Amino acid sequence: GLVALNEHYLGNLKEEERDAILNRLKSQDNRDQIRDNMLAVPLSQQYNLTISNATRRSNNLFSFLFSDRQSQFKNTGNQEYMLNYRNSSEITQWLNFSSSVMLHYDKADNSGCSLGDIQNLSPYDMLKDESGNEVNVINDYYQPIIDNQVPKELFPYSDWSYNPLVEMNNRKLTNTRVNVRLQAGLNVKLLKGLTYDIKMQYEMLQEEQRNHYGEETYYVRNIVNTSSTWDKKNNTVKPNITSGDILTQRMNRTTGYNIRNQLNFSRRLGKHDVDVLVGTEISNSVLKGTKYPTVYGYNDDKLTTGSYPNGTTVRNWMGSSYTFDYATTFSWLTNRYFSLYGNAAYTFDDKYTLSGSVRTDASNLITDDPAYRYSPFWSVGGRWQIYREKFMQDISWLDRLTLRLTYGFNGNVDSSCLLYTSDAADD
Repeated sequence: GLVALNEHYLGNLKEEERDAILNRLKSQDNRDQIRDNMLAVPLSQQYNLTISNATRRSNNLFSFLFSDRQSQFKNTGNQEYMLNYRNSSEITQWLNFSSSVMLHYDKADNSGCSLGDIQNLSPYDMLKDESGNEVNVINDYYQPIIDNQVPKELFPYSDWSYNPLVEMNNRKLTNTRVNVRLQAGLNVKLLKGLTYDIKMQYEMLQEEQRNHYGEETYYVRNIVNTSSTWDKKNNTVKPNITSGDILTQRMNRTTGYNIRNQLNFSRRLGKHDVDVLVGTEISNSVLKGTKYPTVYGYNDDKLTTGSYPNGTTVRNWMGSSYTFDYATTFSWLTNRYFSLYGNAAYTFDDKYTLSGSVRTDASNLITDDPAYRYSPFWSVGGRWQIYREKFMQDISWLDRLTLRLTYGFNGNVDSSCLLYTSDAADD
């Protein structure tokens, strides 16, 4: 509609031609085509299986989950698998063992259109003609300029049209996540009221993104065409990348472990309760990222790729310098912490409590001030459980009243202003 009005204003359309176009557009309504071709009925399916058994000295639990979700957009959804196993066993009267395994796999398909794609359509922008063929929908370019001033037949793809249905049906955009977590622990009863705990955890998370665009898509045709060198003086076009599909991939892999050692003491002597714990914790995580260069001229069946016949730095169709992203980029991020902590509490007559805690964490942060690498935190406090006093027993409308006061110093890591050990390289 706007194109017809503008072309008439520029003198390229007669008034009757403009009115004919506007009258035709008035009679068009794309809601049915959007509903039938772009939208789907949201559906979520989930299946669970749980098996457990228990004896006097051992407990086992196994569970499996499968879910399949279809979003409100066609070609969009995800499948998820999750397996869990937990065990706790009494090895001897003084030794307990626990373990767990978690496996999680998730694959999301985002090939369909988005709400933004639908909102960009005018109500009269039809997706198909009366014969069921996809039609051109105005997108990035002012179509009369492309039709009248660009020698489309000289470019690698003479078809510059865009249609969201062609896009969603000729691409495969997937995200895959694999998560593995292993845990194990021992509890040792050393003396009456004194126990020792050790817990260990290992975790791996791998995320892969793979976007495969077929050469039928406007995305591919536009990149190949606009990256070509157009010599307007001699009216020639020189392609700078191979025609064919386009593939982009990236992968992130995080591995980490955590080890905690802790001593626990808890005893009650008459009206006196004492609870103390001290421990250490070590954690380490490494994030490795790989961003692969965009692959042009890709063939998924033959697993072949194209080339850069004129180098990686060229002049595009508008005469501007353009450099292709041809290098693989690697990233590495390490977070490492060592912690010491302790808590103690003394309670008299189940009413009056004094408590204190201290913790210090060391890390691999790179900074000139050691305080940021090894910072102690502490707190002290008191609690009075007033509702246990005799003078509160006759107050029926108030069943719990506690006064608590704490004072201390606490904090966490602000990674936005501190540097971590990291490396990046191109190959």
